[in-house]
Amino acid sequence: MARRLTGNVKKLARLFSSKRIPIEGIGFYNHPSFLQAERTDPSFLDQYAAWVRARPRDKKYDDHVRKTLPRIVDIVVHELRDDTAMGACRDASMLLTKLFELEGIWCYAAKGAVSIDAPSLGTSTNFWLFDTVENAAHVWVVAPPFEIIDITLRQQHYSHGERELLPEFVLLESAETFTPVLSDFCSLELRGQLQQYEPPQSIVDAYTKTMECADFFPSYRVKFGTALVSYAVGGITVSEAPSIYEITNRRWNGRLAGELYDNIVRPKLSGVGR
Repeated sequence: MARRLTGNVKKLARLFSSKRIPIEGIGFYNHPSFLQAERTDPSFLDQYAAWVRARPRDKKYDDHVRKTLPRIVDIVVHELRDDTAMGACRDASMLLTKLFELEGIWCYAAKGAVSIDAPSLGTSTNFWLFDTVENAAHVWVVAPPFEIIDITLRQQHYSHGERELLPEFVLLESAETFTPVLSDFCSLELRGQLQQYEPPQSIVDAYTKTMECADFFPSYRVKFGTALVSYAVGGITVSEAPSIYEITNRRWNGRLAGELYDNIVRPKLSGVGR
């Protein structure tokens, strides 16, 4: 049975301790005890994200994140400008989470629905969490104090001039919050189909879990010029690879994730006197 999400540090610590999960190290979602607990209760991944948000942070840590994280984002975005991959939001987010963790930054990836509204578009452009097509959701990274880290919003398959309205990347500590409802996550087409018959239990469970995440994790609306972008959080995801060197499903501008870190990111970070 899934547990109710909590932002209470002591309760989270007790929960992980009860499953013999050590919480001192970044990325403990890869620990064997965590994986075992997650097999019987998938909400443990959400609890990990809750821990990332709730864990005590001091000024030294926040200063490190504010100095290092934007530098990593800038390096990666600059390196991938010549990469022609489109729609690779999950892969790019998994890459960023591993890079951040290697540099001592706690983080997780949020998955959900994103909508783009602007007068020039006429109607909203949507990336639904639930749709009649696969892989419709969008994924971005959260690394407190940063709430939205998105390097692929502009690199999607657009057809109505959306790209010209959007920044090269999104890096924000705060924005206007909102509470999403189910229609923010589910396309009109799918909602129409589901109204014709009783949804299977798997869909009901997925909707229930989505709304539990939406009630707990903050969602944001961000203004970029004439465009209003809404990030509705509906779930949490992390890389299944134990380390960046085991991410081998794709190359970035000709390099595997580990090669990108060793050959590009780490040398450039060292060059700024970390």
